Amino acid sequence: HAAVFNRGNITNGSYVFHLKDATNVTLDSLELVGANEGLRIEGASHDATLSNSIVRNHLIGARITSTASRAAFLDSDFLANTGNFGTQEVMIVEGDDARIEGNRIHDNEGTAMRIDLSAANTIVRGNDIFNNPGLAIQADGSNDLIEQNTIHGNATSQFGPSALQVRQAIL
Repeated sequence: HAAVFNRGNITNGSYVFHLKDATNVTLDSLELVGANEGLRIEGASHDATLSNSIVRNHLIGARITSTASRAAFLDSDFLANTGNFGTQEVMIVEGDDARIEGNRIHDNEGTAMRIDLSAANTIVRGNDIFNNPGLAIQADGSNDLIEQNTIHGNATSQFGPSALQVRQAIL
């Protein structure tokens, strides 16, 4: 069973967990609820992992800022996040060498995942991404690897029913 952390405050700057300049932190089997951002990893943070957890009811589910590196979101469930298109995606990856693997990203109100231009070498593998009205994955970073994901039931856009937008990535 997951331990539930309910922030109960979605105002800008509120986080359930805020890792700043943290090294080798693992958050496992948790439920993060009700903040502006469920998890924010920033500063000189590296090798942070969120695994086997539920991230729900935030504007932004999880963000890796451009100064953080080697973060991983593994085998977790991201749902019912309410961020809009363009700036409040469910997952925002701005840092290098991130791994997004084995997650279920579904039933959110905007785009599921954005890999920013500032990010490099992001791996997105084995995720099930469905029922999001925005794009499933917007990959703008360099040398991103996107493979073995199941993408279905997301918005139909100019990029087709899978709602995938990719630049500079390896598919």
